[in-house]
Amino acid sequence: MAEVLLSSEELTVLGGPSVIKVDTNIGPAGNRGVFVMFGPLSPNSPGATFVAVPQIFDLYVLTDPSSDDYLQIFQYLSQDGIEQWFPSIKLTPNFYGTNRVITFIQGEAYLEINIFELGLVELRNEILSLENTGSFFSIQATLGNYNVANLINPAVPANHYPSAVSVRVNDIFLDPSDEELKIPITFKGAEFSEGVWQDIDDKSVVVNLSILVINPNDVLNHFVGES
Repeated sequence: MAEVLLSSEELTVLGGPSVIKVDTNIGPAGNRGVFVMFGPLSPNSPGATFVAVPQIFDLYVLTDPSSDDYLQIFQYLSQDGIEQWFPSIKLTPNFYGTNRVITFIQGEAYLEINIFELGLVELRNEILSLENTGSFFSIQATLGNYNVANLINPAVPANHYPSAVSVRVNDIFLDPSDEELKIPITFKGAEFSEGVWQDIDDKSVVVNLSILVINPNDVLNHFVGES
């Protein structure tokens, strides 16, 4: 049988290019994605403003707590050839829960809460007046009526007694110390001790707060009717 021997002094390896350049500026521009916009007015209102010209399928969230459509999401759609905003879904109203330490002096305690803690980031830009803004909030409060110093030092009497508390929400104000908008809350508290009700005095306790942002008109309309 014959034998065939192949040999070569050179070896050539073929492969792809070391660099590939892709030009992304060729061809027509594609459509932009969906924008989520927001504002205090209905998007169908003549005074509504948008960060961009609305396009089909864009979304809009109404952020005015005094509106019946508060936290309503609208979608920009075409119906019968007419493009406009249509209600879609409604978000759950803002809820904020927190535990704070407050100190009662002669039956009264005071607390301030930054509105940004409630998620009301846009309220500062949208609000026209701080008057009657206390009516925007529903605040539920319960007291852990024991001396919080007892948690640190068990030798300090806890003085844990049954209690009653009333809450007054005042209008939002601009705190000049830090230029932040805050909700001032005043508490009136009494405790049942040694068979009698008496003011909670010189005592720091835990207050459990549940805060909702609500439609204020149910309260404000009452005063309009009385005037």
